[in-house]
Order: sequence, then C-alpha cells, then structure tokens
Amino acid sequence: MKKLAVLLPILMFAGSAFANINPHWIRNVDVNGDKSPDVIATTNLFDIAFNQQGEVVGWFVKPVKGTSTITEKNGVVNASRLNNAPNLLQVRNQNGKDKIWGKAFAIPLEGTVTAEDAVLNPRPGVEVKGESTDTLTAVFKYTQGDATVTKTFTIHARKYTIDAKINVEGASNYQLSFEGLQNIAQPNIKGIGKNDATLVSTGEVKNVNYVSLQGGKASTQPALVVVPTGETTADGLLNPTKVALTNLNGETNLRVYGGFNEAIRLHLEGYLGLPGLFDPSFVLGNLGIYTSNFLTWMYNLVGNWGLAIILLTIIIRLAMWPLMQAQYKSMAEMQAIQPLVTEINKKYADDAQKRGQATMQLYQEHGVNPFGGCLPMFLPMPILIVLWQVFSRFEFTTGFLWLPDLALPDPYYIMVILYIGAMFLQTWVSTRKNPEMFRQQLFMFAIFIFLALQFPSGVTLYYTLFTLLGLGQQILINRQVERHMEMKKVSKA
Repeated sequence: MKKLAVLLPILMFAGSAFANINPHWIRNVDVNGDKSPDVIATTNLFDIAFNQQGEVVGWFVKPVKGTSTITEKNGVVNASRLNNAPNLLQVRNQNGKDKIWGKAFAIPLEGTVTAEDAVLNPRPGVEVKGESTDTLTAVFKYTQGDATVTKTFTIHARKYTIDAKINVEGASNYQLSFEGLQNIAQPNIKGIGKNDATLVSTGEVKNVNYVSLQGGKASTQPALVVVPTGETTADGLLNPTKVALTNLNGETNLRVYGGFNEAIRLHLEGYLGLPGLFDPSFVLGNLGIYTSNFLTWMYNLVGNWGLAIILLTIIIRLAMWPLMQAQYKSMAEMQAIQPLVTEINKKYADDAQKRGQATMQLYQEHGVNPFGGCLPMFLPMPILIVLWQVFSRFEFTTGFLWLPDLALPDPYYIMVILYIGAMFLQTWVSTRKNPEMFRQQLFMFAIFIFLALQFPSGVTLYYTLFTLLGLGQQILINRQVERHMEMKKVSKA
C-alpha cells in the first residue's frame, strides 16, 4: 500500500496532460517561419494553420486526443511546440536536413497577391454565450492578377473533415493542390473516377470520385482524402508526394479528411465506402465498425451516450455470463479449499513431490479443476481492446454526469477512483482466503491506475460497470460453492 500511495500522485500527474479543449481561433502566429501571420484553428483533434490566402500551411493531427500543443496566457501565444508535432503536410526531405512544408488548398495563379483579413467565427478571444463551438468557420478573400479568390472553410470540432467552398472569379480554369504526407517518402497515392472501377496511383484521373495520400495500415498512420461534393466536377493529377484537382471552374465544393488512416474513423466520417480506399482488418476493423454501429443504435434508443455505454456493458456482461461462470466457479472452489491446501503445504513443506501429490488428490476428492477458469479469464481483454479502439476514436456529442467528453480521460479522476475501488473489491473477493496473493495483486493496481488514466472515460465507465457486475456474479457463486463445500465438511476460513 505504501508503494501504491507513492505512485498514485505521479500517475495522476501524468493523466493531467489530457484536457477538453474549447475549439477556437488564434490569430497572428507565424507557423511555418515565412514571417507572415497565420491563423490557427485548435480543437481536441488537431491544430490547423491557414495563411492569408486560405492555404493550409500546417495540419497537425494530435497523436493523443485532447492534448494541448499551444499555450495561451495573458494574450501571449506560444506555438513553438508545433515545430515538433507531426505535420500532415510535411514533404519528405531526401537530404534529411531542413523541413519542407507542403500546403493544402493551394491555387497556383500568376500576379501579386493582395489579401483581406480573414473573417473568423467565433472571433478569436471572444466567447459568445449560447453559441456552439462545435463548428468553426473562416472566410479568406484575396486578389491575384485578374483573379479574385474566396475560400470558405467549415471546421467540425468533432471531425477530421473540413468542408471547403472555393470560388475563383476572373480565371476560367484553375486547380487545387495538396502536398506532403507527414514526412513519408513514398505515400500511398490513390485516385479513381466516378465511373471507373480501377484505382490509379500516378498520372491523370478523369471525373474524380476521390484522390488520397495515405500511410500504412497501422491505426497511427496518416491519411488525406479529397472528395468533390455537390455539383463539383474535377479531374485529378497524382504525383509521388502531391495530389491536385484540375480543370475547376467557378465554385468548387469539397470534403477533405485529414486524420488517421484507420477503419473506425473513416467509417464514422463516411469515407470507408469509397472504392479501394481502405480494407479493414477483422478484429480491430470490422468488429470495431459493428460495435460503433451498435453503440449508435443504442444512443438513438436512449438519447445519451453514457446510458448507451451502460446498456452495451450490461448486454456484453449477460452474453458472457455462462462463459464467466466457469472462471468464477473455479476461483470459488479454489478459495473454499484454500485452508486445506495451506495445511498440506505446511505438512509437506520439505517434500515437493508429496506436496504436489497430496494437492492433486485434494482437488480430485472435491471435484475442483484448478485450470477450469483460465480460458474465460482472458475473454474480456479482446473486447476491452476493441472498445478502446472504438471509444478513443468515437466523437460523443454529449457528456455524461460530470464527464465532459467520453472519448477523453476523466479530468476529475472520479471515474479512475471508482475503477480502482471496483478492482480492489474484485481482488479481495477472489483472494480473501489467500492473504499473500492479495498483497501481490494489490501492487499490480499501479499498472491498472496508469491504464485507467490513459483510457477514454467511456472505456473506464464500461470496465468499472463490467467489473461490478462480475463481482455480483462472483459473490453469488462463492455462496453456492461454500454451501456445497460445507456439505462436504470443507473447513471455512
């Protein structure tokens, strides 16, 4: 317990790095070092920097949701940590020296640029009561040569998708380019036409359905997907580190995804159905998609994400009840005969062979299978892993009780304390007749505390309730087994 008391403050401090960021705009920050002021949209998911022409010059997807890479104090902004953050638009430098910054939504035109101040909503530094900050909008307008360009962006704080409307007057034909993918030397380039069945990896694409730059299939790899929407028609041009939409006229409408190249997120934001974009794995891909669909269905049923998670937990626990019965029965039987095992250990302390024979004979006499609960013990772990994958990538539109965001760790640590309490009770019930085992497992709480601090609070809610329901099942079985053992004259501790 002393060791646990020392570790707890350290681990809780580690968890304090996560926070729920209020999405907002930040003005006048030079992100890419070109000595021009940029504006930044910051959310739980990313920091995106635009220059005065509405070109994205830095697209920083956060490896851990809810972490803050920009500090703001007394009107002073420090964005220096963005230089070390993964940048979706960084082009691989073959020389390995200076960074090469790419751009998104760039329109190559000739002539001198004269830009107006960006119109941002909500305005930086102004909190408008009663208005949602789930959506940030920006309008950039500039002239270049004979052309007037207006770019309107809608940033959804709970999505990696940006909606863009670009209008170019005075130029009969223009293109939009998207360059770089997080310093990957050879990103996976894809494009396909709306009426085509074959993916293209280089060259031209007619009547684009989508174009994309993607990393590997690991869930931490990046992806940039560009999809024309509405009445927009465009051709595509695919290069080794850049994709572009060409032959554009007038108004262009796009959905652009800049986030992780993984199944659950692409599914939630409506990209997984694009032909050839992504092939989900069975366990963490398809099972995660089925789970997210089921969770959404239950949310539509009860109207609250926390209640939906509770309902999901109860359903999973009931489905696993027969399988967990074997584990808890074996554990209860082992606890019931523990006093007799202790006597055997004392009697044959100096003879390991006789001690083993006597112990096995004891198991046979009372019909106890010491390995009966091993397999069911591991069943909750794959489910927990799938739920962690889903919840950490899910965007919950409502909080629950004191929890502001079920996709982020509990900022008040209440859920962590409840989780630890449930684990403590479960450990005590399962090892109460073996004090030495109880003490050994108690120190393992440090690991569980660390995990709970990292878990999305939705996962912690699930596992706490799952543990408490299992505890009730275990207590019922313990009573049944003890009554059965009493009939066989088995001593009670």
